[in-house]
Amino acid sequence: MNDTQRRRILTVIFYGLTTLNVLWILGLLSGQIPLSWGSVVLIVLLGILVWYTPSNYFYRRGVRHLKKNAFQEALAEFTQCYLSNKKWAKSLDMRAWSLIELHDYEGAFADLDEATRMKPRFYEPYMMRAQVYCLQDDFHNATLELETAFRLKPKSPFLLNMRGNVRLSMGQHEMALQDFNEAIRRKPKNAALYSNRGRMYLRTGQLAAALADFERAIQLNPNLSNAYHNRGEYHLLQQNYAAALADFQKANTLNPLSDHAVAGLALTHFLM
Repeated sequence: MNDTQRRRILTVIFYGLTTLNVLWILGLLSGQIPLSWGSVVLIVLLGILVWYTPSNYFYRRGVRHLKKNAFQEALAEFTQCYLSNKKWAKSLDMRAWSLIELHDYEGAFADLDEATRMKPRFYEPYMMRAQVYCLQDDFHNATLELETAFRLKPKSPFLLNMRGNVRLSMGQHEMALQDFNEAIRRKPKNAALYSNRGRMYLRTGQLAAALADFERAIQLNPNLSNAYHNRGEYHLLQQNYAAALADFQKANTLNPLSDHAVAGLALTHFLM
């Protein structure tokens, strides 16, 4: 059974059972059906059905693939999610995330623009467009997108993290550090925030602080490929080539699409 067939079957089951539950609730409200434990169970089932809508089903599968760095599989799931509910802007946002990881920036921009058209006050597409612009070294447009995003969601730690990344790329180290510190204060268990702040410390020669952040990131999320890559760069600076090689290999295993991990492996082999 392919994804399209699965989506159609889920849609039929969902709407059929939802209709039955709605009719049951209307019967309860009108007094035609007496309240009983069976009635309560059916009402609970309605809530479960809402959770298991076809779009939610594919969305959760896509998120699981993203966590495993399986970006092609995530793209397929979020595509089915969007086809199940074309009015849900979040599905386009997440599909764009997969496309960014697959280096399809044009496709990502198309999805993010459509998500913004559907829901103009949804801040995440602006943040992700800033990420793409940053990857393309277009810091001016990245900054403009972030300014709009901050107006919509001024307290988001994820926006602070993204602005920190942009500022780090622009060499604005003190301002980047302020953003990373505030993001970590608001979201202290997010591994990516520590990895990014550690990268800033590494860039400014604060090696002990950098290593501490990389270790913390890996402790929080052992599958975060960027944390291993960044720690590999730390080991390179220390001329600890065996440790650097191990970290770059781990980063490459977790995310085979990472150009940085491949470059780190090549450089380490050259220096050994």
